[in-house]
Amino acid sequence: MGEERITLMCPRCGSYRFPLRSETDCAVCDYCGEKRIEINLDCKIFDIAPNYPESKRQDFDRENLYQKFLYQNPKYDGIIFDKRLKEEREAIENMFEDIEENCIENKKNINNPSCPKCGSTAITTGNRGFSIWTGFFGSGATVNRCGNCGHRFKPKG
Repeated sequence: MGEERITLMCPRCGSYRFPLRSETDCAVCDYCGEKRIEINLDCKIFDIAPNYPESKRQDFDRENLYQKFLYQNPKYDGIIFDKRLKEEREAIENMFEDIEENCIENKKNINNPSCPKCGSTAITTGNRGFSIWTGFFGSGATVNRCGNCGHRFKPKG
């Protein structure tokens, strides 16, 4: 016999939670508002097909959970169940699209310096040049100059 784990499952739409001991607000389904039922989940349920490919294991585990505790329940509503799964898939796809867009944007920003004062990316790089205060001392140092506000700053790196 495997380790037992308390699981709360909605008998109507199939959403389930593995609540932490400190969670007290998960007795009602966030999706359809139905009261979740408590099931003592024997973790061995997930060992039914030990040769099942790891990439498909989560889908297999979830399907076993649904077959054992959901589909036979009189409160089960297939239409709401399908709608919830579709919305979850769309949310996950959108999340991955957002992550991909952020990665692309971050790659663009890594190579494009911006002005610390105004945020502009219209930056020119050159030598500091002669200064009345320091003369030629440090005149060969590289500095960035903002084409928008004129702010001068040291290049990063």
